[in-house]
Amino acid sequence: MAWGGRRIHEGTDLFAGYGVPIQSTSYGTVELIGWNNYGGWRVGIRDLDNIYHYYAHLSGFEKGLEKGDVVKPGQVVGYCGSSGYGKPGTQGKFPPHLHYGMYRDNGVTEWSFDPYPLLKSWRDKLIRIGRGKDGVSSWKTTTRESIATFSSMTILCKFFIKNKRRTFLNKGMFAALLCLFTFVPVWVSLLHFSFSSFGCFSSIKDAEY
Repeated sequence: MAWGGRRIHEGTDLFAGYGVPIQSTSYGTVELIGWNNYGGWRVGIRDLDNIYHYYAHLSGFEKGLEKGDVVKPGQVVGYCGSSGYGKPGTQGKFPPHLHYGMYRDNGVTEWSFDPYPLLKSWRDKLIRIGRGKDGVSSWKTTTRESIATFSSMTILCKFFIKNKRRTFLNKGMFAALLCLFTFVPVWVSLLHFSFSSFGCFSSIKDAEY
């Protein structure tokens, strides 16, 4: 139910602090912008699939945003607030949050549908992308370190051979250490990157907001 218990709640509430930037989830055109008696300061965006995206209870809009503007995913359209349920400017009747609604339109009627499954899939995709970047960075770092170790040990080996000095390392021990410090870290890093890309090591993969 909506705030006050008298209306159906058509959307998902995402709680955040005052002033947190609100980003568009799609390409589209700003169809409505301004005050709504229930939604407060709100932005309505119609996307390329004729789905209407409703961003409500804002504390304000992004500077320069106007009706008819074309927006893209990730573009800031407003800022989190607690406006609504009163005359223009009413704030603070409930904690700050974004009310996000999605509506389909077949040309005759318009109806709302639950945006939560899409919100969750977008969140999970961002988590996977972020984890992938971390994995690539870790893999590159480990590979560079291994190459440096290999180069150093190769130079050291050549030095001893060239100067014909006896060392406490025989050929077998040297080969084993070379493998341990050079190739093992690379394979471990590759395995970790592969598994983490599929979420096997994620402790937040199944987390719910």
